[in-house]
Amino acid sequence: FLCGAARHVPDPTSSTHRTSEWWTQHAAQLKLSSACIAELFRKSCEIAGLLPDPRKWGSAPRPFRGLIVGAVQSGKTSSMIGASSIALDLGYRVIVVLAGGKDDLRQQTARRFNTQLLVQRDEIPGVSGAYTVPVAVRDRPLGGIALPYSVDIHNWAPAYVRTRQALRKGEPCVFVIKKHEASLAEMRKVLARAYEDFGADMLPTLVLDDECDEASVESMRMPIPEAIANLWRFSS
Repeated sequence: FLCGAARHVPDPTSSTHRTSEWWTQHAAQLKLSSACIAELFRKSCEIAGLLPDPRKWGSAPRPFRGLIVGAVQSGKTSSMIGASSIALDLGYRVIVVLAGGKDDLRQQTARRFNTQLLVQRDEIPGVSGAYTVPVAVRDRPLGGIALPYSVDIHNWAPAYVRTRQALRKGEPCVFVIKKHEASLAEMRKVLARAYEDFGADMLPTLVLDDECDEASVESMRMPIPEAIANLWRFSS
């Protein structure tokens, strides 16, 4: 379930949302039956509809928290990507995904977000001339930026330069990072600079904690310095 009062639940039967740009791009990448895609769309709309309205971000309650519970291999990542696509259509501009504490898990999740949501073509390390999407996929009309799936944010030098470029063009930024102190600290720096340059009220931000049962950022099992925990409590 997801806690909170719905403010602007998208209507799955609406022709407007059936042609939503980000959802349409995402759905085109899925190798699923039409019935499965329709169900994913309906559930994604339900989840995204419980988020604060990005058009009124300056007056939104802070922080807004929700919880979705799903069994192992029940499609939680698919649900997150689907809800993210609807959130982008609604006007969210930054999405941060906290993908556990292991490199392989982060890379797996990042690759799915990059290919299925942004259709970003990343080079596959160690395999000469291999990329995550076909060479024909070069024109991405919706744009947007993400970390290369194989690199965490604290190891990607152009993180803020690319963030600023995307935001200036009105394109979203999607970051899949590891719940590691260095990653969280760098992510907070990037967000702090973006909020300072563009205004926090102008950058509706969605933070998804993918593996909260494994390593919750506020649990006693994985203590995180207050300055880093403020990543999703940032209010100035």
